Amino acid sequence: MRVDRAFELFVSVFAVMMLAGCGGLTAPSSVTSPSPAALTGNWNIAGSSTTFPSISMAIEVVGTSVTAQGTLVNECSGTTISLAQFYLGGQIAGDGSFQLSDLQSSTVTNSLQIGISGTAPVYGGTQQWSGTYSLISSSTFICSANQSSSFVAAAIPNFSGNFVGTLSTPTGISVQPRNVALTLSLLQGNPTMVQTAYFGSTYELPLSATLTVTGLSCFTHGSSNGPASNYTDGNGAFMTFIMDDGSQVFLSSSYLDLSNASSIQTSMSVSGGLCSFDLYGGSLIRQ
Repeated sequence: MRVDRAFELFVSVFAVMMLAGCGGLTAPSSVTSPSPAALTGNWNIAGSSTTFPSISMAIEVVGTSVTAQGTLVNECSGTTISLAQFYLGGQIAGDGSFQLSDLQSSTVTNSLQIGISGTAPVYGGTQQWSGTYSLISSSTFICSANQSSSFVAAAIPNFSGNFVGTLSTPTGISVQPRNVALTLSLLQGNPTMVQTAYFGSTYELPLSATLTVTGLSCFTHGSSNGPASNYTDGNGAFMTFIMDDGSQVFLSSSYLDLSNASSIQTSMSVSGGLCSFDLYGGSLIRQ
């Protein structure tokens, strides 16, 4: 009996040594294999608020299908040009590689084509992935013909939180200069399927929010009016509020610094009511 147990112990130890020598005790291959699901999120692709082109987008992965919507900001001859809400789609291959192209032959402007290729992040890796982008324009107005470059995408911080600050009327507008104080409470939701006018069904990262305004006689507070017009696509956060006087307030925000996400550059416009056509701009600080 003792001999049998000794022999079993020898066989067990020998098997473990063989597995170690053949890599049997190394981490499972899934640890370093591509993780398509890790692509789901909000990503800064290239550029920033001061470097162009600035490309950012929200991505949703279902199975091997990828959809994305984003914002492009470019500069030409000192003029800043923004193209919000471009939509891309594609498939993820078995090795984690993918290509995204316009869901239609081109964007709504029918003058710019955007292409993204990349590799999904790996299990256990950092919140980054790499790839290349291309911008092909058939119009000199877009100022982005035949641009391409490699990039390392970085995760954009969640927009959920409370932001406060003061916005002012832009210089050069022929109205009495005014300042308004804002308190913005934001909640970023999970990807949601929505219907779009030009691209059919696609995914968005919805936002819900409340807004308090001090400094105007027209209104003092409002709430966002549903996911269809309150969303983030990359570094852009777009919100529509129904205010207590029945007017609508439109907010457009973006992070000033993605490294700490402490403040958002914000513009505000009013539609309806006694303050209709009012415009304001400035930054809000995260509390």
